[in-house]
Amino acid sequence: MSTSNQASKLTKSAGAGVLAAIVASLCCITPVFALISGVSGIAATFSWMEPARPFLIVLTIGVLGFAWYQKLKPQTKDEIDCACEDDTPSFWQSKRFLGLVTAFAAVMLAFPTYAHVFYPKSNDQSTLLIQQDTTLTHKVVLDVKGMTCAGCESHIVHEVGKLPGIKTVNASFKDATASVEYFIAKVDEDDIVEAINKTGYTVIEDQNKSPQSIEMNDNITFYKVPLVCNAAPTIGCGSRSKPVLKDLEQSEIVNEAWLNRAGTVIAIVWQESSDFGKRRSLINKVFGKHQINASELLMNDYATNLESFNNKEGWLKGAEVDQLSKEEAGIFANKLIKTIKNKTSLTSSEESKIKEKITNTFYDFFLNYKSLNELGDPDAYQKMLKEIIAFGESVKGKGSMPSMDAMWKSCSGASKSCSHKDCSSSCKISSKS
Repeated sequence: MSTSNQASKLTKSAGAGVLAAIVASLCCITPVFALISGVSGIAATFSWMEPARPFLIVLTIGVLGFAWYQKLKPQTKDEIDCACEDDTPSFWQSKRFLGLVTAFAAVMLAFPTYAHVFYPKSNDQSTLLIQQDTTLTHKVVLDVKGMTCAGCESHIVHEVGKLPGIKTVNASFKDATASVEYFIAKVDEDDIVEAINKTGYTVIEDQNKSPQSIEMNDNITFYKVPLVCNAAPTIGCGSRSKPVLKDLEQSEIVNEAWLNRAGTVIAIVWQESSDFGKRRSLINKVFGKHQINASELLMNDYATNLESFNNKEGWLKGAEVDQLSKEEAGIFANKLIKTIKNKTSLTSSEESKIKEKITNTFYDFFLNYKSLNELGDPDAYQKMLKEIIAFGESVKGKGSMPSMDAMWKSCSGASKSCSHKDCSSSCKISSKS
């Protein structure tokens, strides 16, 4: 084989390797090109090529490997004898050129792993929206067809993130899903689906979640709320939920407000004449006032709660949540009595008196606290414990009661390492509530 023919074969192999590398990553390069050019609809044009990507990678490596073999293999005696002085290889036939081609091919093959850097980060709108008293959120997980790599994920995140009212958005090409949490006062699910479809990827409707399969009552809505009692995780916090239900029921557009026993869902029965705008305004106002981050329950979650609500299984209306406060006070009493009995023996009569005092003290506090800050203030609880210790000593004698520290640890359910600063009420107001 002549040197010129060998060089020509080398150049063709290099070109074929580059072409295969580009084609192998075309399904991920196209979305970036779509972003830069502003033609987002072409993003998924080459997604159909993704199944062939492993074969194209092997082809690229094979072709370039053959080119390097041709370049590096020792020449035979006939090739040396045939070589002419004018057969000096040009740049396009040199090892340097082949090295550049190989490096470029490697960059193209690795494109899916770094495609996300071409997408600007979406602005975090959640803080601004919360400041605007837009507290109701909903989370939806959509099945998306056409994603093939991390670049596709970034494209969806970028496009959906541009919508007003998006709190968080994540996409997974492996699971073929997009998960979006959004503020329902600013955007709805249809807007999100449309934004994804415009990229060229396709949201697949789940027939199992079809609204037609769920019988809805337009005058009843359910909201997921963080009102679980920390002291008793199986029940709701009556002291936290009562003022919320009270404010809702005082509105002229609300017939009834209920809390499920678990403290996880609030149900509102609306006046039939009330419109959606007034309902949304009231919800934002009341939940915002009481520092509750709520999200409306839809589809299957709605159907499950509606069935339970219609049967009135484990639902408490308005002031009925005082029952939960009574239970919570009883839980505190049981914990403290156990601590007291570790310190001193109690007759049945003494235990009954002290237990009644503890229950009434906490119950009275839960019904009459002045503010959310007071409800979560450790000082308020220590004040009650001092009163309980004093009462206990009046029954058993001076020095018969456990120390404040022992009582505090029992009351809070804290570990030995827990300090007074870390321990607070069972219904502490946290930044995540």
